[in-house]
Amino acid sequence: MERRFDTGEYIRAYDDSLPTIEALRRRGFRLGVISNGTPGVARCLEVAGVTERVEFVLVSALVGWEKPSREIFAMGLEAVGLRPDEVVFVGDHYEADIRGARAAGMQTVLIDREGRHNEADCPRVRDLTEFCQWLERSEG
Repeated sequence: MERRFDTGEYIRAYDDSLPTIEALRRRGFRLGVISNGTPGVARCLEVAGVTERVEFVLVSALVGWEKPSREIFAMGLEAVGLRPDEVVFVGDHYEADIRGARAAGMQTVLIDREGRHNEADCPRVRDLTEFCQWLERSEG
């Protein structure tokens, strides 16, 4: 099973992921991934082509902290040399991502692909294309 994952046969980023990462990089954004998971998550991100397009990947099992702990968010901030108020954290898990990033002082956006979190008290988008639209409105 591990061999199959290593080939990339069962690993694929959402269709909007890589184009969005590339578009944001062209616009000068600093990008990274903070993920709760096992060491295999790091390999999955590599096979999917994400790792080579971002500045850092922090996987909880490899760094010793798990979201929503402030420490893992602080590691991400340190990796890109930014202050929390300069960051928008996009996550798909309200408790771990949104609450954790907020506690670290970051602005947050919930990606809700299934439309299950209408009650969320933060900006909510259906996909990363919609996130880019939200970002453009926020900047303007």
